[in-house]
Amino acid sequence: MSHSDPVVLMGDLMVDINAIVSSLEDVISARGSDLPSPISITPGGSASNTALWLTELGASTIFLGSVGDDMVGKSALSYLAARGIETCVRIDPDLATGMCIVLSELDGSRTMIPSAGANASMSELDLHNLWPTQPIQHFHLSSYALFHQRTGNAALGALKRARSAGVTISCDPSAHTLIRPNFDRITESMALSHVILANWDETLSILQAAGIGPFPQGIGHEDALVAMTAFLNDRNVGDYVFVATLGASGAIAIDRHAHMTNSPIPPNSEVVSTTGAGDAFNAGFLHAWLRDPHDIEGALHAGNMTAAHAIRRVGAGPGAM
Repeated sequence: MSHSDPVVLMGDLMVDINAIVSSLEDVISARGSDLPSPISITPGGSASNTALWLTELGASTIFLGSVGDDMVGKSALSYLAARGIETCVRIDPDLATGMCIVLSELDGSRTMIPSAGANASMSELDLHNLWPTQPIQHFHLSSYALFHQRTGNAALGALKRARSAGVTISCDPSAHTLIRPNFDRITESMALSHVILANWDETLSILQAAGIGPFPQGIGHEDALVAMTAFLNDRNVGDYVFVATLGASGAIAIDRHAHMTNSPIPPNSEVVSTTGAGDAFNAGFLHAWLRDPHDIEGALHAGNMTAAHAIRRVGAGPGAM
């Protein structure tokens, strides 16, 4: 395996319908009537977004997932191919390609209304048939794949396959509201990973699902990560780094030896939409980490820089469809 070998990313491929609104309150006020808004269609899905940003940064990537047998899926796959991403996908004859309505408010916050569609349909047999034949250097899992019974089993199988092949692994817990009902799969994926990429809400949700907390008076970033290390060290099979993104405060990381690293967000980062910021951060971090796993500060900085670029525009990836 070498740095020229591709990174495989497994998870969701979506098409996002983006609408810019002044606020959700204005949406509610317009109920039953019209609320004219700028609308755009962009590629989406956490794994797909991360693949697009990694490719933008110069990495070779393979997307592993499932789409519907429809025009939306064909357009999404064509877009990935045009960006230089190889695709190993299952074409579902029954379920539609995943889609998501994204409402971006003027303060940069966003609300998503997703429909997973074909993303929920990959089986372990599909995974066996689709697994790349060439050497790979890294495997990244978007945990949205774990939130469906059938695809979740395939995703855990993919992690074990990558681990047995000796490649490094990363995972993204993906959605703090879905961690507790899927906690067994989430913890198993973290135990198989060398890099865990979470946001602050996901970090707290993991701790609370593990019975650590709740924290009625709040908990500091460093205390939370120390608690996370104690939890993971009981389950992890090797070295790892746990990364928590902190929005406007940047990002913080800790390893199994409780060595902690902080990185602030770049100054003067204009916020248009936070959609896909975490996926962009993941790409920037992984692109740097794969070149030097010991330079965590450099990887955090690279993640912050990529995320800062993402939040200056509408859409989760580096371009529109």
